[in-house]
Amino acid sequence: MVQRFLRTAAIVLSAGHAPLAAQAIELGATFGWYQPLSSFQTGAVGSTDLPRQASDLRGIAWGAEVRVPLRDRAGVGAIFATVTSTVPGCICPGGHTLPPTGERVSLVAVEALYRTPIGGPNKLSFEIGPAMIQHGGDGYGHYGSPKSWGGVGGIEVSRSLASHFEAAARALAAAYSYHMDFPPQSGPQLDLIVSLALRWHLGAASHNSR
Repeated sequence: MVQRFLRTAAIVLSAGHAPLAAQAIELGATFGWYQPLSSFQTGAVGSTDLPRQASDLRGIAWGAEVRVPLRDRAGVGAIFATVTSTVPGCICPGGHTLPPTGERVSLVAVEALYRTPIGGPNKLSFEIGPAMIQHGGDGYGHYGSPKSWGGVGGIEVSRSLASHFEAAARALAAAYSYHMDFPPQSGPQLDLIVSLALRWHLGAASHNSR
């Protein structure tokens, strides 16, 4: 997933190549909470190394992002976020003990951005774009680490801390159709990531001057 994010970031940088000489590139790190809001549809056959409900995958999320302001208040960006969780172990029929199993959900998205001032150094941003979500880790890795395609949309409030730094609070929703053949687990999903970001502006321009 990290390699996929780097490839996506390269595409974003290429898309903004023409105006880069006069504009900033924004690099950021994110930290927050991941909360699935939907439920899985399961069949009669299950697995003790997978979560029973999507909400079992909730946890602390961290990630990275790159943004390229294009013109006026618009821009493009790429984000990566990942979260790990653990499915409890159990004593299975026959006396076999199954240890806890690690799970991971990762997201990569490309976004169109729109940012508008809301007073002083504060700005309000909206973001939307396509996304890929992967269920992996030790548990889902046994079944091919299924990938799902969907979209993300978010809203953010940011504040310039200095000429080259910015802090932001964001709520990002991911909607996608999830499907795994065996053990059967599927259904439309809506995930929420609430996070804080710290960004570093590289380049001649800064948002303080816009």
